[in-house]
Amino acid sequence: MEIGAAFLQASEEVLSMFGMKFDNINRHNNNILFENIVISIDLKKDIQGKINLILTETIALKIISAMMGGMTVESIDDIGKSALGELLNMISGNALMKLPSGNDIDISPPQITFEKEISINDECHEILIDTEKMYLDIAI
Repeated sequence: MEIGAAFLQASEEVLSMFGMKFDNINRHNNNILFENIVISIDLKKDIQGKINLILTETIALKIISAMMGGMTVESIDDIGKSALGELLNMISGNALMKLPSGNDIDISPPQITFEKEISINDECHEILIDTEKMYLDIAI
């Protein structure tokens, strides 16, 4: 399986564990996104690159709430940041298990930043979940 497809499939599978359903997946054709939360990991060794999960605050709060058993979440605190980092860890682990064996891959700890503006590459996928958009940017 190609790495982009593995990450898309893993994203859908992991988010479905928290009751979230993909409504649509499209290639994103803009280069700049504004006012987003960016969760990033670096891949090293046999596969090198960066994976960014780009969320609006609205979808981030929904995901954090779902990961915390439906608890109401009104802001993104340290526990919320940890949950978002764990989300990308879960997606990454799931995606890398879908790749052919024999690859030696290291994953960096997730980094979470709040960006006013982020430039994305051509391998960015817009994912619609419950009418909210998130983006999976795969730079390998």
